[in-house]
Amino acid sequence: MTVTQWRPGLRGTDPGLRPPLPGLPRFPGVRGFIELHDAILRLGFRHAVDLLRAAPAEPRPAAAHTAAFPQSTSDDGFRILDGLWIPGRGNLWRRVDLAYVRGCRARWKTDGDASRATAASDAVGVLERVLHGDPMGLRRIVLWQLGRLLTDGGDGPTAAAATALGVHGNEAEALAAAVAAGFPSRDSARRRAAETISEIWPGDRPYGVLEVARDLDPADDHVLAALLTAVQARCARVEHLIAQAGRLDRTGEPHARTAAWFRILRLATDSADALAGLLGAATAVADDPKTPPEAIVRADPGTRTIRLAWSPAHRHTADVTYRVVRFPDGMPERAVEVRGPDTATTAQDTDVPLGEPLRYAVIPLYRCRGAGVPRTTATPLLIAPDVTQAGAEPVPDGLRLRWRANPAAVEIRAVRTRRDRVAAGVSVECGPTGLVDRPLPPGTYDYRITCGYRGRDDRLVWSTGEHVTGTAVVWPSPVDSLTVHGAGPGVPLSVSWGEPERGHARVVSWPTPVTPGTDVSDRLSQLTAAPAATAPAGVTVATAGADRDVDHAAPNGTASDGTTPNDTTTTTTTTTDTDADADTDHAIPNGTVPNDTVPNGTASHSAPGASAPTDPLPVTLVPPLRGRTRVTAVSVLGDRAVAGSSVVVEHPGAVEELTAVRVGADRAEIRFRWPEPAVLVLLAWDQADAGHREQRLARSRHLAAGVATIPVTREACQVTVAPLPRPDAVVVAAAPARTTLPALPAPDPWGASGGLAQHSNALPWTWAWARWRSWWRTLRQPSP
Repeated sequence: MTVTQWRPGLRGTDPGLRPPLPGLPRFPGVRGFIELHDAILRLGFRHAVDLLRAAPAEPRPAAAHTAAFPQSTSDDGFRILDGLWIPGRGNLWRRVDLAYVRGCRARWKTDGDASRATAASDAVGVLERVLHGDPMGLRRIVLWQLGRLLTDGGDGPTAAAATALGVHGNEAEALAAAVAAGFPSRDSARRRAAETISEIWPGDRPYGVLEVARDLDPADDHVLAALLTAVQARCARVEHLIAQAGRLDRTGEPHARTAAWFRILRLATDSADALAGLLGAATAVADDPKTPPEAIVRADPGTRTIRLAWSPAHRHTADVTYRVVRFPDGMPERAVEVRGPDTATTAQDTDVPLGEPLRYAVIPLYRCRGAGVPRTTATPLLIAPDVTQAGAEPVPDGLRLRWRANPAAVEIRAVRTRRDRVAAGVSVECGPTGLVDRPLPPGTYDYRITCGYRGRDDRLVWSTGEHVTGTAVVWPSPVDSLTVHGAGPGVPLSVSWGEPERGHARVVSWPTPVTPGTDVSDRLSQLTAAPAATAPAGVTVATAGADRDVDHAAPNGTASDGTTPNDTTTTTTTTTDTDADADTDHAIPNGTVPNDTVPNGTASHSAPGASAPTDPLPVTLVPPLRGRTRVTAVSVLGDRAVAGSSVVVEHPGAVEELTAVRVGADRAEIRFRWPEPAVLVLLAWDQADAGHREQRLARSRHLAAGVATIPVTREACQVTVAPLPRPDAVVVAAAPARTTLPALPAPDPWGASGGLAQHSNALPWTWAWARWRSWWRTLRQPSP
């Protein structure tokens, strides 16, 4: 009879029919396989069979009849496909069973190298324990090692490679083919899962096992199939107990609930539902008034941290560790770990979520398993920090509040109440760092500042609030009108202003632009200082004289450079100068103006609340030559002062060293010394045949080039350079500088040969006549 298919116990008789590939294990099936394999490699062996066969030889019996036993003359390798066999004496094969492995371990202990003997006997001891639980466990380990070595080798799984690893030649080809057909490759998910699953199970993490087993196929591996069946049975039991505990939560007593959930968690420590149920039951115990204080976790909230402390466990005190978790109140399923297992009975959470009520639970563990019911905090903890460093200070017509808020605050609210009145609070608009509350009548005010944080369901959770008290006082009114004008040539500039409603005014020289209404009380002592030479940098002050002159005018009202102020009138209101004196190189230094604090010239000042005079009271002002000054009105009332309107006054110097030089028939270069502090000059030139022309020169361009080039003709040229006034300043006009560029001499009509020079603008008959005369003169010359 011809058998065309291999069956168990029946070989195929067809010569062309190959036997089926041997089945390989789907996982090594031993806990700590990676450590065992690495230990064997460190000993210098490739796999477990090499380790066993390399054990020191056992002593031979002394009986005479043992000498007749046949001895093996060759070693063709071990067999692995049908059990693990190694060559014995004669032609017999010896099965590697528990007795053989136990004997190998005993022989390894007799090795002369103590450290090697210990490491080898420990590795063989692991193999012995495997055989105690599964007689085929050692074969499974060796097959997995051979599969790794063949797959990860350079040439891949081949019969020659299997023979080189010590496999018998009759089985090498079949083993290599089986490895090539389905053994997982290096770093694949299947290999990681196969070598990890035994690290989890047996244990108390059935859901973790199912997660890992998704990459494994239990087909043809009854050991893996049995393992997964046991895991699924554990999960089914846990689900049944969770359903029972859920019904107990609705009707049961807190302590009975915690006991039920604790039993479930010991069966499945990786069950999120079991942990959430236990934490919920433990929270109910902590909220029970009958619960003793030592069964509750103590919490000390800080600004962004919470310090926790609890009593130690009653059992296994020395070996118990504590795991700390945090979860939103009423939502234990969202628990996150704050601190891993540790023996300390205190902990600190330094990254507390803001704006959400929280609970903390401490889970005691003994050898990584639950050692008792968790303890939780008794009340929800809400961290919503208030603002810090809050303070109030008076400002003109109100109060300014400053504070520092937590960056997580999404909204800040301020409510004002008046101390001497019983009324509802008034909400005040504020920013993340403070507010300015104006106008306010004089009095004492209380502010409550609260911070809003994004909480559960996108709702705002408000802090308890920080209280700040401030007192608003009477401030002087800023001067809203300042006039600077000239009465005519030779007359200094006249400065006039109106008295403020509250306080009295004075006019000072101010170094930088200042917004009307700005508090300048911190400079009040500087503004009233006696000599200008002692004034600090940034403010130029001096004693007010009996007259109203800011500077001592030269005779006949002329300035020190001989020029006269322009007849200009400028009136400012509560507008701010832009950058009138941005060129700080030309600011007025201290002491330049002999008397730059300008009094209003009145014998008595207006009282608070008085109206401004109808006519401003003038004083005279002559700015320093080549300088610029900012005239600012300051209102003073007691120890408080506010800035008012400002006017910038310039007194540019005259243009000096003006020269004009021709550099060609049609170009000329103009050189001069720049009239500081002007930023523009007007360069104009006039010629009889070209008319009047002009251009504006910027200071930066002129200083960079040092010269200006203009187009000219052969005629004489009158050049004029004058500084241009700034549009936002009153200027004491300087006389323009003038110079004359001489005309070029008329060209000679006769050339070097006596003929008329050829010009493109000569008439045709003139050119023809000149050519005829030259020909006639040549014709009349005698021949040589």
